[in-house]
Amino acid sequence: MTATRRSLALAEARYEQGADDYLAVLDARRELLSAEQELVSVRLQKLANRITLYRALGGGVFPDRAIQLSGGTP
Repeated sequence: MTATRRSLALAEARYEQGADDYLAVLDARRELLSAEQELVSVRLQKLANRITLYRALGGGVFPDRAIQLSGGTP
């Protein structure tokens, strides 16, 4: 994501100097937003995977509550 931030800074500098049009700045901002959204998606998936692993290893279930949740009597 550092590269996309740098790309945006360069696009803004080129626009300010008159070397490029504003469309290049908008495109660089779109790329940065896309990279940020992808990072959020990856972090979300990582957390979801941790929850799945935790549950698969038996985490979050207490024996006395498992009976209650299944409809049985303690």
